[in-house]
Amino acid sequence: MNDAPSRPNVGLIAAAILIALLAAYLIGYFAAGRNGVATIGPRSVRLHIYQHRWQADLFRPLARVESVLVGQEVDTAFRN
Repeated sequence: MNDAPSRPNVGLIAAAILIALLAAYLIGYFAAGRNGVATIGPRSVRLHIYQHRWQADLFRPLARVESVLVGQEVDTAFRN
């Protein structure tokens, strides 16, 4: 028998925390912003518009990932 005290699996806990943070980031990206379209000449850009600049800066990398996934330019913007 093994009478040693059981220790939590640190790797599993770290992975769960990482997944929770990534889920919060993804949910925030879609929930905090409003959708819009900017037309510049012949091209149009889908926008996620946020209330503050720090939000637009925070979610810009995810907008780049969305651009690759949907095959259309996606960017972030903010209102003054």
